[in-house]
Amino acid sequence: MGIIGGGQLALMLARAASQLGLRARALDSSPECPARREIADFCEGSHLSLAALDKLATDADVITLENEFVEASLLAELEAKGHEVWPSSRTMSLVQDKLVQKQTLQNAAVCVVDFGPVNDGASVP
Repeated sequence: MGIIGGGQLALMLARAASQLGLRARALDSSPECPARREIADFCEGSHLSLAALDKLATDADVITLENEFVEASLLAELEAKGHEVWPSSRTMSLVQDKLVQKQTLQNAAVCVVDFGPVNDGASVP
């Protein structure tokens, strides 16, 4: 399992994977990140770099991420190369833009708080 990000959530994911007999590797730009303490197979690099993401994906059966800040377009490129990515690039494209996220949930009949687009400071009531 490849984890994009090396923070606290990646550390917890790696621990859980280990208990299931799975091997985790993580990608993070900081060699001092929390996951580095327990993940021997660590890739130092940026989540903004397709080359770094490709390196992480090598030999990984599935790629996941610890936060929503990974560009959906980069995840789509990994998928186009045949890598399994969860959540998918499509899902990430729906949750990264909070307006699109709320509209998608509303369209799926999920209750959401009142919302509207904010284009500038004057748009805020």
